[in-house]
Amino acid sequence: MSLTTCGKVQKRCRFGDNQPNVFKLGICRNQSALGSQLSKSLGRRIAIGISCSAIQRPQAPLHVQAPGRVVAVGDLHGDIQQALRALKLAEVINQDATRAEGNIHWVGGNCHLVQTGDLLDRGNDEIALLGLFQKLGHEAEEAGGAIHVLTGNHEILNVSGDFRYVTPGAFQESDLFAEKLAEDFGSACTTLGITEKHQMKDMRMRRLKERPEDVDEYGTYLKRIGLYAPGGLVATQLANHPVVLVVNNTLFVHGGLQPNHVRYGLRRLNGAVGSWMRGEELDERTSFGVYLGTGSRDSAVWDRTYSMEDMNLLERTKAARLIQQVLEAAAQECEIPQIKRMVVGHTVQCQGVNSVLEDTVWRIDVGTSRGVLGVEPQVLEIADDQVRVLRYSMSEAAALERNQQWFEYKMKAVNPDIQPVNVHLDQEGYRNRTIHLLLQLTLVIYEC
Repeated sequence: MSLTTCGKVQKRCRFGDNQPNVFKLGICRNQSALGSQLSKSLGRRIAIGISCSAIQRPQAPLHVQAPGRVVAVGDLHGDIQQALRALKLAEVINQDATRAEGNIHWVGGNCHLVQTGDLLDRGNDEIALLGLFQKLGHEAEEAGGAIHVLTGNHEILNVSGDFRYVTPGAFQESDLFAEKLAEDFGSACTTLGITEKHQMKDMRMRRLKERPEDVDEYGTYLKRIGLYAPGGLVATQLANHPVVLVVNNTLFVHGGLQPNHVRYGLRRLNGAVGSWMRGEELDERTSFGVYLGTGSRDSAVWDRTYSMEDMNLLERTKAARLIQQVLEAAAQECEIPQIKRMVVGHTVQCQGVNSVLEDTVWRIDVGTSRGVLGVEPQVLEIADDQVRVLRYSMSEAAALERNQQWFEYKMKAVNPDIQPVNVHLDQEGYRNRTIHLLLQLTLVIYEC
């Protein structure tokens, strides 16, 4: 089956964790035909952990009502072991769940779980995490609850083709996933996001092609592009994740919101970023929405206005003024009386989950992933409109170790030592360690 693709680079910025990069890689014209062919051949609708656009969900609502508890978990960065610890702390999965056994089930009842983005990068278990949250999401819906995964800046980096924070293990995971998809459904479904122009013009890929000894590395890189570029299978799944979500009277976003975001419209913002990830044609106004959501330091997934721990008086005064404007305008769009607070991730908090600006902003990224700090997870819980932080107990020695880890993290952030990614790994050894988990969590065909 041939795929007709088109598209061109719209905008490119300098790569980096503090420099957003947004560009459109390509558009697959007949993804729906591919999804229909797969469905026909199987005699049922399919969701292979990562969904085809032909069976994508409707756009998630901006505002949802949760009758029970609401719990929020910050950045997880490809670490499924720490993710399971966070979910156990939140009491939404069984306490005996292990990644090896795959006996992971939703026990949270009508609880709504919000994960504030950045499932990708810095860890080896990216697709496994996506598959885990999708599996638990189905179980939560059956129990009257829900799981909401937001879009973070590292999801944007990967859809944009910036893989500098991808670990060797994550490259191998996407390589194995693409191989399994190609084996079961044909290579077409692993190349949806690749365009001829991208293959020819991407400088990093061109350098790889000029070095014959790195042909395997180039192939692994190209497979990841095919999955994560706009219109790819993983990108299409990520398109279902909103940038902004309001649950009851609490607003969740990865980075933060500015007045220009709510003036544009939060529903439109979610829709614009989703359209870009699905590889759809974008008009000028939709492209502007993608920029507002993802394309600058002040965009919704990159903003740090409310999350820096060392804000001076001027910065705090500005943030206090902005947060009131944002919450009032967001409440008007949601047609509810009040939004009391904003919950953000994105910026690691050395003091743990905390609030500022008279509890109108809660910062919940504590560096849980072992690719960041590897500290004990913390969870924000909202029950009966009362907010509390769930923590594992921490000894004095552990607290001192955390402070040392934070110091080293800050020094690395100030003086980054950025090296080209090397995707080489003991392939057979990694395959033996991970193929069981991949089959359990990402290659399962769910009956719909």
